[in-house]
Amino acid sequence: MSCAAAARFVAGLEGAALPPEVRARMELALADTLACLIAGTQTPAARAAARAAQKGGPAMQALALGVAASALDYDDGHYEGGGIHLGAVIVPALLAALPDAPPAQDPPVNELLAALAAGYEVGARAGWLLAPRAPGDPYHTSGAAGAMGAAAAVARLLGLDAAGCLAALRIASAHAPIAGLQLPMVKEAIGWGAATGLAAAQLAAAGFGGGFGAVSGAQDPAEAPLGIAPTPFDGPHGRAPFALGWGQAWHSLNAYIKPWPCCRAIHTAIAGVEELLARAGAPATAIERIEVEVPAGCAGLSFLPPASMDHAQFSLPFVLGCLMVHGAVRPAHFLGAGLADPAVLAAAARVHLRADPALAPLSSATSYPARVALTIGGAVWRLAVDHAPGSRARPLGRAAVAAKLAEAAALAGLPADAIPAPGRLPRRADLFALFPPPTEMNL
Repeated sequence: MSCAAAARFVAGLEGAALPPEVRARMELALADTLACLIAGTQTPAARAAARAAQKGGPAMQALALGVAASALDYDDGHYEGGGIHLGAVIVPALLAALPDAPPAQDPPVNELLAALAAGYEVGARAGWLLAPRAPGDPYHTSGAAGAMGAAAAVARLLGLDAAGCLAALRIASAHAPIAGLQLPMVKEAIGWGAATGLAAAQLAAAGFGGGFGAVSGAQDPAEAPLGIAPTPFDGPHGRAPFALGWGQAWHSLNAYIKPWPCCRAIHTAIAGVEELLARAGAPATAIERIEVEVPAGCAGLSFLPPASMDHAQFSLPFVLGCLMVHGAVRPAHFLGAGLADPAVLAAAARVHLRADPALAPLSSATSYPARVALTIGGAVWRLAVDHAPGSRARPLGRAAVAAKLAEAAALAGLPADAIPAPGRLPRRADLFALFPPPTEMNL
């Protein structure tokens, strides 16, 4: 059974034995997600979730932290893993699983990074297994696969054995949220995925599920009468190479990092505009017109004026309007009065979006490609962009993530050196202190 193999991998993963490149990537993923979460505390969605979680336990707090981590659409993701977001589900679940009362101590760094790696490896594989394989297949958003990743991470942090890890994965699979791409605020049920994954691991630790934890035996749970519903790992694709290779193929290395707080499908267009401006030696304010060709599935990313912060993040004209007016795309542009900025809306009207059926939306060779044409002083500059910054083809390093952390700290009113690192993680109380008071909410 593939799910049992996943459980054995999670339980047996030793932090000291993590390959150096995986350890470094997990450190980067943790820092990046903390940046997204800290900046996200300033959004209306996160404020509302924090208010709802005030009297709840760790699961509700994980939900609120997951909402914050994903609210700005700044969080990492995985192309091959069904395009899902991983860090925004897994890291909040881990943070909520840590003891909050003094004298709370962080787990050893090796243990924390092993838990995070376990979550990323399970989550990426589950996302791949749940991805649509034919027209009309259902789309399972980040909360579904992410819940299994979060359950794996917390189970590893709690030190559960293989049977306990299997129980956590099966409970998470049975209870994982099924959500559509609903706006505003719901996003991909990322907050609920964090809550579900944490609760699944805690339930498994408490003995919930009884025989869920069997890691041996001839009978496949999918074949047992009135037995356990199969997890994605127990389905027909569970023995495909991508879903296996535990400890040899590290899919966590291929997660992307976002340089801009908006839909990933918009990033290639931003990169194209910035590169063309550099070639032309012109400021963004000199742009007279932008034409962007995108894959057919991305042609709807044109909300104007945006009805909410979420709509703005999924609006290619609005995002490029911010770039034309401000010379950059920053989280602050999506908060408060920024959504109705007349200069940005006027600039956005000069952006023209067109679908090109020849462009593949997502594949192993490209990542949401775009064809960009800028008109500056009557001259037209053109560029084709196949990969966005932060992808495997164009990786971002520690300096880029450090810049995100500094920007997040400033947005939340923190000094730059207040951002914790592995071995000195923030407690829930510290994070919830960053949310503005409910009276300041602008929903």
